[in-house]
Amino acid sequence: MAEEPIFFSIIIPTYNRPGLVRRALKSVYVQSFKNYEVLVINDGSNADYSSVEQEASHLEKLRYFYKENSGPSTTRNHGIDNAKGKFICFLDDDDEYLEDHLLVLHRLIEKNKYEKGLYKTLTYLKTGEEIKKQVFAGLPEGAKVIERVFANIFGTCNVCISAEIVEEYKFRAEIPVSEDFDLWARIALNHPLFESDEYTTIYNFHGSNTSLGDEEMSQKKHIIAFKQIFAIPGLKNELPIKYWSGILQRRYLWLSREQRRKKKIISAIASRAISLYYKLILNLGTKK
Repeated sequence: MAEEPIFFSIIIPTYNRPGLVRRALKSVYVQSFKNYEVLVINDGSNADYSSVEQEASHLEKLRYFYKENSGPSTTRNHGIDNAKGKFICFLDDDDEYLEDHLLVLHRLIEKNKYEKGLYKTLTYLKTGEEIKKQVFAGLPEGAKVIERVFANIFGTCNVCISAEIVEEYKFRAEIPVSEDFDLWARIALNHPLFESDEYTTIYNFHGSNTSLGDEEMSQKKHIIAFKQIFAIPGLKNELPIKYWSGILQRRYLWLSREQRRKKKIISAIASRAISLYYKLILNLGTKK
């Protein structure tokens, strides 16, 4: 009897967090839907991952890879290159799946007749012992896929993509942050998005989240990233102006506030001026 093809490939990039990646793996092992493989991609860590390597040596579903450090985009792409599943899922090493995550995705894929596209669920946000549902904005019926992506930015752990699509697009290494959001945006211009209203993952906030740290540097990186995203060919033609101008307006405003807090007055004034420029574009665009 022929072996059943792998349905889901779950890619977990990790860097110097062996304890957290073990927690992430445990959340995969308890999945009610069992047709999956999981690929742990070690991005050049100097921490001890021997327990994960040993686990991979006797668990058929788990494969472990080590590569030179190059960041999350190329690390996830390494997983994509080695994946065998029909659909690709992602899980950061500090996040978790709830036990029916893959089952919910499988049902959503079946419901939509295995169409090639983006599939996603909803997530709980956890800070310490506090856990709450992530709330998304409502959109008018018939909103374009790209608008649905920008109105409700969603995390990596909730997304599943047809393997053929993700192999074509992949992550862009030159995007400094929000590289996952860049991928969703590029795919959304050409493919459908199917959403479930079920909460199936946990996004954990903690002191070592890559999105946290020096606030000024974080805002600068996000501004660079979003400018690169908004330069995607055809994106501004499909996306209402309120999204791209609004995002940059807020980012420059937040940057200005942080620069003022650090007493970088000239930089703060310049950032505030740019924020007002995007606010003007926003106001003019929404009056049309």
